[in-house]
Amino acid sequence: MRCWGVTKQLGRCRRDVTSKWPFCLVHRRQVAYILLTLAGGVLASYLATFLPVWQTNQKGDLINAEGKPQKGPKGTNLAFVAGRPASPVFWLYNEGEEPAERPKYGFVIYDLDEGEVEQPRRILQLPFQVFDDYILPKNALGPWQILGLSKRAREVPLGHHVFGYVTIQCFNCPHLRTYWLYFVNGQSGWFREESESEAAVVDQTLADVIYAREKACEMVDRLIPIGGRVKFE
Repeated sequence: MRCWGVTKQLGRCRRDVTSKWPFCLVHRRQVAYILLTLAGGVLASYLATFLPVWQTNQKGDLINAEGKPQKGPKGTNLAFVAGRPASPVFWLYNEGEEPAERPKYGFVIYDLDEGEVEQPRRILQLPFQVFDDYILPKNALGPWQILGLSKRAREVPLGHHVFGYVTIQCFNCPHLRTYWLYFVNGQSGWFREESESEAAVVDQTLADVIYAREKACEMVDRLIPIGGRVKFE
């Protein structure tokens, strides 16, 4: 009986076999290769057909094909931290267990004691900033002086009240985080992470404060819950 093997030139092997196994000694491995290839194809088809499709929702949580949320791997968790009431500064702190890549922050804050022509309170025009850098787990980037980030911010007199919000995120962070920020320049201050419902109407809440004009500081305590505020240290 002729060998069923195939030569390197893709021709039929010319060797004869005398055993019941239809391959010669040279080509006996070919049957193993064929079986492994078939098994691999069947396995790949099974995985593609029967395993659930994983996606992410708007919060960054994993959801399966049935739409049920699943716990994702422990990753990055970038946080905003502020302090030093005499000269307010802030840090970006990675609370997670993986490096936070390309961190970004953005301030939308106002001097509540200073008005201007275009708006009832003076916006400090702090530019948003993206860093071509990373933050290792349990480490921070900073500090930076909050009122040193723009010309208008450097002009805020001592004793003036500053209020607004800060957003932070990174390239591999699961979601954006938003914080309220309030301080009296040179004296005291606090920050507070916003809940999901607060973040959804953050601009409206901020507008309610700055359009209160001379009563803006009173409006801050009326609209922003006291619970969760972290005082500057």
